[in-house]
Order: sequence, then C-alpha cells, then structure tokens
Amino acid sequence: MLRRKVIGNLHLHPEVDGIDVLNGLHGWISNQLLEAWRAKKPGLISRASFDRQLHRICHNLRTFKKRFGFPKHLVDIANTDLNRYRKERFVKQLTLVTKNSDETLEAIDDFVCCSTERSRLAKEGDLTGDDWKDFDGNLFQSWQNIFRRETRLRAGEPEEDIGYGIFSYTRDKEFTLGEYTAHPYFVKGTYHRLADDKQLTLGWHPQFQSLIK
Repeated sequence: MLRRKVIGNLHLHPEVDGIDVLNGLHGWISNQLLEAWRAKKPGLISRASFDRQLHRICHNLRTFKKRFGFPKHLVDIANTDLNRYRKERFVKQLTLVTKNSDETLEAIDDFVCCSTERSRLAKEGDLTGDDWKDFDGNLFQSWQNIFRRETRLRAGEPEEDIGYGIFSYTRDKEFTLGEYTAHPYFVKGTYHRLADDKQLTLGWHPQFQSLIK
C-alpha cells in the first residue's frame, strides 16, 4: 500500500513503470545517504535534487527501450543473495585465472543482472529466440577467435596470465542485441552464463576443461 501511495504521489507519466522508478530512486537515495554519513554529514536530500533525479530516471526509462534492456543500476536484484553463487561453475572458471575477490563479486553481479533482464525481456516478448541465439553465437565466436589467438601467440607464458588476457579481451567488447548495442553487463553476464554451461565449451584458462572436470 505504501509503494502504491508513493507512486501515486509522484504523478508519473503513464508510459513509465512506477516500480522501476521506485527501484531507481531507492538506489540513488541509499547512495546519497551513505556518502553523506561517511563524510560525517547529515543525511539530507533537497527537494530540488530529488526532483532532478526523478526526472532523470523517468527520462531514462522512456529513452532506454526495453528491447535492449535497462541500464544496470535499474535492474532490481536488491533481494538477491549473491553469495550463494560463489560455488557456481562460472565462478570456478574465473578463479582459475584471477584470485581478485572484487572481480569475483563483479562477475556474480553481472551474471545475476543479465539473468534477471533476460528473464524479463523473454517474458515480455521484446526479443525473439533468434535474437538471443544470434547474440550468444556472436559472443561465442568472438571468444573462440580470441582464445585461439592468445593460446598460440602467448605460448610459454604462465597459463593463468594467458587466461586472464582472454577473459579481459572478451568482456570489453561490444555486441548488438536485437537492433541495439547491448549494455556491458549483458555481454559480461552472458559470457559467465556460457562459462557456467555443463558442456564446458567456453572458459578462460587454456586448460579450463580438464581443470574444471
């Protein structure tokens, strides 16, 4: 009831989803308060800054078509326990080439955001099965080319370093999803989805198949 009351008081445009606006405002307000408290300042937000942020979120929601997904900060994963993914195959794949805990958390975050948006877009019918098939196929083909190049040209180097290079090159590329450029978390999250597959057709470490098995 409170959420509905807040949405009603915001007087939103009919094309804008009120829950998405609340999620965006919740994240922004939380960050503003935390920054103020860390600086030992009062946790106050002015009416003007709130209105500017509300206008910005509404503008983005109307500008960013659902066809290519919401920006990452608007994907609602607030109640998701990210720690439960630490034992998944895609995390094991990543730890073969890096022990950086921040990168592990970022990978889990990208994986969950990507999975959440893929489910939403599939449910709402904004993308076809062929769109997803082409997207996954293009990512796999790019990884395959990078994997072959790096393992050949860097033979003799530490395999962990070669694997980290493969991971870095693939995650930083741009790809088209439907008619638009996919958000970076879609690319990185989809790569982690592919690395999580039981068939072990994609990985980062040159010996990922034998090591994961």
